[in-house]
Amino acid sequence: MTQILVIGDLIVDETILVDVDRTSPEAPVPIAALTKDEVYKTPGGAGFAAAFAANCKMDTSLITTASSDNSSLLWFNYNIETWSVNKESGYTFKNVTKTRIIDRKSGYHLLRLDNDRIADKPQVTPDDVIKVITKAYDPTKIDACLLSDYNKGFFSPEEEWDQLVRFLTENDILTLLDTKAKNIYHWTGSYKQLHDKLWLKVNKQEAEGLIDQHLSAQHSKAVPRDLVEQYIVTNLIVTLGPNGAEAYYAQAGAGPTTITCRPTTRSNTTPDVTGCGDIFDIVFISYLAENPGSLQQVVPNALQVAVDTASNYTYQPLKDKFKCQQ
Repeated sequence: MTQILVIGDLIVDETILVDVDRTSPEAPVPIAALTKDEVYKTPGGAGFAAAFAANCKMDTSLITTASSDNSSLLWFNYNIETWSVNKESGYTFKNVTKTRIIDRKSGYHLLRLDNDRIADKPQVTPDDVIKVITKAYDPTKIDACLLSDYNKGFFSPEEEWDQLVRFLTENDILTLLDTKAKNIYHWTGSYKQLHDKLWLKVNKQEAEGLIDQHLSAQHSKAVPRDLVEQYIVTNLIVTLGPNGAEAYYAQAGAGPTTITCRPTTRSNTTPDVTGCGDIFDIVFISYLAENPGSLQQVVPNALQVAVDTASNYTYQPLKDKFKCQQ
């Protein structure tokens, strides 16, 4: 059984399904009728990724921060071994919550309310996380790790997280870093050397932003392979929204190789893409850990599982997406 470690921001995903049948006479806004039985809370962010992995029958562990009242510990029935860094170190956190108000019939998202409550100063350090890993696990037994950086306070940019990346890769743990471009140097820091166990995932806009920021003007904005050749990490995944994904990876004695993937199916209705990035992450690292020489198949497979999950649900409660698409 594949052993997966997920580290990062826990978000409480609250979904409110409403019925919309008319527009308000007071303002050009829909009138939504609330049914109290259709309010759902599920783990989001790193919690969603861990819940999906556990429901795919992977040996899943989660390192995160729990709120002081434990109300964010919503994954108790997903067979996930959970470690809260702040419970180990005495830090205090509040819930980060995303509330989505969705029309039940169409699946249209009417509104999303974010309650971030991010701490003013860093409360988790790389040392804190490494201590939990070494206390709870034999690092040599961990097959893959997802660093799920939603920029919600767990991975404070005031810390140099390259220490954690170095710890994981030096223990031969396949690591996927899903982060924001503006935080990338807090992750790489002085750890500039290339490592075939480290992957970075960003979207197209983030990739182009990295190139704008760090590469000279003569480089094309549309060529992320320059980023792979000259900066940051050997391996890069660029997600392209409905157009699929591109993967760039280095080969010994040669330049980077490109894999371009396009989804083979799309929904005829408006799909709910909530959580699809996390699903891609889990499928990618788990399949690549089990089949290290099959990158040409792993990337399209991860993309297709994410697309199929979105296409299969015009809207159903987020918890239904935890079901692993085989």
